[in-house]
Amino acid sequence: MPQMRSLLADRVFAGCLIAASGAFGAFFAYLAASPFVLQGVYGASPQTYALLFGLNAAGMVATSQLNGRILLRRFPVHAVVTAGLGLLLLASLAMLALATGLLGHPGLPAVCAVLFVLVSALGLLIGNANALAMNRTAHAAGAASALLGSSSFLVGALVSPLAGLTDSAVP
Repeated sequence: MPQMRSLLADRVFAGCLIAASGAFGAFFAYLAASPFVLQGVYGASPQTYALLFGLNAAGMVATSQLNGRILLRRFPVHAVVTAGLGLLLLASLAMLALATGLLGHPGLPAVCAVLFVLVSALGLLIGNANALAMNRTAHAAGAASALLGSSSFLVGALVSPLAGLTDSAVP
C-alpha cells in the first residue's frame, strides 16, 4: 500500500495512469456502442460493420507501428503521449458535436471518420503512457503495473455501460 501511495503522489505517473485509463474507457465505450450506432442508427449491414471495425483496428495498428518505427526516434515519449491525447480529445469533442446535432445530422462517413481518428489515437497513447509511467517506477514496478492494468480495465468496465445509459443509439 505505501508503494501505491508514493506512485499516486508522482504527478507524471498519476497523469499517465489517468491518460491510459481514460483511453481504455474510450476504447471500451467504442466496443460497447459501435454496433448499435453503426448498425442501428446508420443501417450498416453486419458485413459493412465488420469492415468498418477492421478499418478502425488497422488504424490503431498503423499508429502503433508508426509510433515505434518513426515517432519515438524523433520525439520524446511525453510528446507522443500528448499528441495521442490531443487526437483523442479532438475526436471525442467531434463525436460529441455530431451526437448533439451541433454539426447538423451527420452521415455515416462523418461518424466513421471520427471513430477512425479516435481509435487510431489509442495506438499512440496507451502503450506510450504505460511505458512513460513504468519508466519512472523501477523501485515499485509490480505495484505500478498492477495500478496501471487494474485502473485501465476498471475505467473501461465502468464507462462501457454509460455508452448505453440513455437507451439511445445516437452517437
